[in-house]
Amino acid sequence: MFEFERSDGVVKISAERHYRLVELEELTESDIISYRQRLFR
Repeated sequence: MFEFERSDGVVKISAERHYRLVELEELTESDIISYRQRLFR
């Protein structure tokens, strides 16, 4: 996923993130806690 920003009339990529889709059963409690902490910072 990309995050874009406009600066001086030019659109640029400001962030790039990569995700891997997994089944719910593959997530640990630790994974879920870590994800929640990143979302609400």
